[in-house]
Amino acid sequence: MNKTVRVLAVGDVVSAVGCEKLRELLPSLKKEKNIDVCIVNGENAAVGNGMTAFSCEHIFASGADVITGGNHTFKRREFYETLENSYSIVRPINYSEDCPGRGYTIVDKGFVRIGVVNVLGTIYMENLKNPFDCMDEAIKKLRDEVRQQLKKRRSDFTLTERFRRCTAHTLMFRRQMNRFCQTERAI
Repeated sequence: MNKTVRVLAVGDVVSAVGCEKLRELLPSLKKEKNIDVCIVNGENAAVGNGMTAFSCEHIFASGADVITGGNHTFKRREFYETLENSYSIVRPINYSEDCPGRGYTIVDKGFVRIGVVNVLGTIYMENLKNPFDCMDEAIKKLRDEVRQQLKKRRSDFTLTERFRRCTAHTLMFRRQMNRFCQTERAI
């Protein structure tokens, strides 16, 4: 692949004010910086916190390709159906499989495919499944899905969004991802 891929990761869009500011600034920023893929954390985009279908529509209309969640993803039950039916909104993968939604997706831009995985660290957080085991599983699923759907060997890049409260988790994730991916970027 010869083309430089420009990925913009936007952290924590908060409440209606954050959504309005994103709508105001993101389109021109994407154009000015030649952004190919935009990933936005929207777990606090609804008033109060959590996500709603409306806040996600606002984020997508601003130019996001993927919206990631976090520990506030499941705050609003009315959002569960949207989460379950969207391929472009990802929740942390280390929640139970019984939770709505999925923890990874593939953004296919034609010239590049990017796997996006959302995972929560567990130090000083909720008691969730082991994030390292979940990442191993997610990477294998991404590879299988790309093989089946696109008849390719793997996604060109895998980006992981990790919410953690401990630097050691970041370093451990980076080591783990280097085993699997050509390119890994903590966002």
